[in-house]
Amino acid sequence: MRPEKVDVLTGWQEIADELGIPVRKAQRWEKQLGLPVDRPKGSRVVMTTRAKLQAWADNPNAATHREANRA
Repeated sequence: MRPEKVDVLTGWQEIADELGIPVRKAQRWEKQLGLPVDRPKGSRVVMTTRAKLQAWADNPNAATHREANRA
């Protein structure tokens, strides 16, 4: 039996891997396109959930901006 995918993604590498993009692009998408990440108070860690990423990806406005910023 395969283990279930963990819903919480911790760190830029896990977030970028989930999106299939480089880390720097994920960081740019957060600043430019509102990629949903959380930063727990007093921590340098970034995190999000697959559900938040999916909701963001399903947003037609975010999709249009992502396509324009593929470079």
